[in-house]
Amino acid sequence: MKQLIDSDDEAAKYAEEVDGVKLIHDIRFEPGDPNNANYVDTPENRKILYDIIRENVKTKVSILYGNQIELPLIVNEVEKAIKPLGVDLSDDEILGMKMEDFTDLIDVHSGKKSQKTEIDFRYEKQEIECKVGDILHNNNGNDYRVMEKYSDSNMLLMQINTGKFVVGKGVEFFRKIPKPTEEEMEKAKKLIDDYCKREFGSGADFSEFPEVELAYTEDCIDEAEENQVEIRVSADLQSYTIKTRVEGKMVEIERYKCMEDFIEYALDYLDFDSLVSLSENARAVAGGEKEFINNCEDVCIEWGHGIYLSNVPSEIDFAELRREYGKEPEPNERGEYDIEICEVLSRTESVKAGYLGEAIDELMDKYRKGEIVLDADDFKGVDYIPVEKR
Repeated sequence: MKQLIDSDDEAAKYAEEVDGVKLIHDIRFEPGDPNNANYVDTPENRKILYDIIRENVKTKVSILYGNQIELPLIVNEVEKAIKPLGVDLSDDEILGMKMEDFTDLIDVHSGKKSQKTEIDFRYEKQEIECKVGDILHNNNGNDYRVMEKYSDSNMLLMQINTGKFVVGKGVEFFRKIPKPTEEEMEKAKKLIDDYCKREFGSGADFSEFPEVELAYTEDCIDEAEENQVEIRVSADLQSYTIKTRVEGKMVEIERYKCMEDFIEYALDYLDFDSLVSLSENARAVAGGEKEFINNCEDVCIEWGHGIYLSNVPSEIDFAELRREYGKEPEPNERGEYDIEICEVLSRTESVKAGYLGEAIDELMDKYRKGEIVLDADDFKGVDYIPVEKR
């Protein structure tokens, strides 16, 4: 006797419970969506669904993880997904994510990518000259405008999204660069080696690693075509850059954000003539008409210590700031510097209250009474602050 089934959902339930068919439950379209369906749990179906999540911005999608509360995320004005399980980010951080960062989370969950940790990155210091008015970024996702420069490393910054002023002491510039996998490094070396064999009849020289020379020639770069100059081009396998030098002077740097892009967009297409053909800007730098500017979007700032001020300019004594931070601390007569060690402890507590002020007051009262005590488990970082002599 055949059993009549009224709906697709009931059919799916019957197939799973009676026939033992395994269905996908952790990925589905929104309830009520005409595309809502039950999918057989196969690698092929999972790939199709994750590709929809990543690429089809016209489709509303939810990713469900057990009993975890759904967090709506708007990407390109479309509700996309929720907070993936195990991701240590606040709701605000997720809601503020860029599209590429969001799809990275999806890829990590689907197994397409391994999750990056701080161990998977290296920080490369950059020599960059900033000026008043420039917008600088840091690795926490905040943007700062340079308001004043007190010295080479001390400057007054304004956080763009809050308007709050901060004095950055010991400002330095870094690129946060993902480390390549062993497979990526081997592929990059092979592509360079194959190129060298193809162009020069012998393999690449990796003795100066991470830089590998790709091209050398002598050519005229001025309009008169009278004076020949040396043009050298190299690949840097740690910073994912193609560097061009004329007479030993850096005239151009072509950057890629990771080894995967470096391989796909540069090393896969190595060509001698293209490498030694200088751009108009590189010619101007080589001829002394322009200065070489080490300018790249992925450079971020870090500082040894930040002194946070008000977001109301009238409350800030700018003249005093110039006097105080216009020079670096000096050692005492014994050649010693006084350094304050400042540990940062932080914890998030949930408070039920009628309004925000009431919640803050209740927490402050508990903290004063010793009902909330921060300990080593709440450690978030440490600052080493030079103590200024007054």
